[in-house]
Amino acid sequence: MSNMTKESVIYILHALAIPSCMVRLFYRKHTHRLGWDDLWAFIALVFDCAMVIAINIHTGPGNTGMTSSVRWAILITFSSTLWGSRLSIAVAIVRLVPPGCGHRIAKSVSVLFGVTWIIIIVQKSFICGGSPNLNIAKCKIPKETGILELCTDLMADIWLICSPACLLWNLKLSRQRQVLVLSIFASNVLLSASSIVHSVFIINQRGPFWIGYTAQIEVAISLMMCNLLVLATWIYSRFYPTDETDDSYTSSQSTPWTRRRPNGPIYGFEGSVLALTEISGSSMSRSAYATLDNLPLKYTANSDQPRPRSRSLDGLCAIRPPHTGTLSLSLRRVQSCPAIVNFHIRETPKKPKKAYNISWKDTAEMGTTSGSARRMPPRRGARPVMGGSRRSEG
Repeated sequence: MSNMTKESVIYILHALAIPSCMVRLFYRKHTHRLGWDDLWAFIALVFDCAMVIAINIHTGPGNTGMTSSVRWAILITFSSTLWGSRLSIAVAIVRLVPPGCGHRIAKSVSVLFGVTWIIIIVQKSFICGGSPNLNIAKCKIPKETGILELCTDLMADIWLICSPACLLWNLKLSRQRQVLVLSIFASNVLLSASSIVHSVFIINQRGPFWIGYTAQIEVAISLMMCNLLVLATWIYSRFYPTDETDDSYTSSQSTPWTRRRPNGPIYGFEGSVLALTEISGSSMSRSAYATLDNLPLKYTANSDQPRPRSRSLDGLCAIRPPHTGTLSLSLRRVQSCPAIVNFHIRETPKKPKKAYNISWKDTAEMGTTSGSARRMPPRRGARPVMGGSRRSEG
């Protein structure tokens, strides 16, 4: 492979990485979803553009007077682009991890990425710029720097690969979030392979050309993989607009009582663990598990009313269903929780939306909230207040 072909490969990779980052930032700005991960992606984009300019100056004609400064600029912009892209991916993972110990660990790892970035910049600055009499153009990256970069790259890549795998294994994510997590996993595998090759070339001292060539490939891949997180979900939402989507890929931390399906409707009363099943409507099938606290007697999903503390079991409240229709409700007692509520919604578009409020003591009288009722005898050995079933058919 000639030098011209090798340079063409580098320029093609940068020509793909830089526009992809611009498209990503424009899309997030257009949808008003700019976040911290977009900030670090923008910083990586700026350093990558600076590195491309520095390479052209370094390899172009008449560069003898600027070689020292350009060489130092290439070293700094390389590490800044690489770790800026990794930090953007790490912040995106923080937004996907639910609140708890894992969320705190993800935040700590992101801070550690930033500290590692600073350490590598300082180390390269002192090696090649510590003495004013040192010719930076002839500065040879030592083997110790390659070992340090290899160790930090491996630790960063292990986190960026294992954390998406844990998210896929432990959490029940929507289809679009699964695409996002798989994109993180695949992108970091490619980034890890390129960083290992570059570090091995530094350790073996293969020469400045091959070290610089692999560095350019690693930087371009890192910037492209950083943008793949947003572009993959955006492209998926264009092809499958009917799926449950979340372009901002925020985690369930905004809804503290739901872990698996944060956008699902909430049904229940204070202090109970409820299982919401058999929700059916037009193109809708959901299952959510929630531990509820401090729900008022009358609360809807879109209500702005405050939720005062209430210790009464009379606060069993069915929140307004997501589709208009009739609500069938049955209560039964189990050992693991005070009650399990099963809802079935049958769509009737002509009827207005209603908010159903069921009193806890109404279940003892086998009453209904609306429509006709069919009285069911209590089960043998069951307490009257929770026994039997109750149905409301509109």
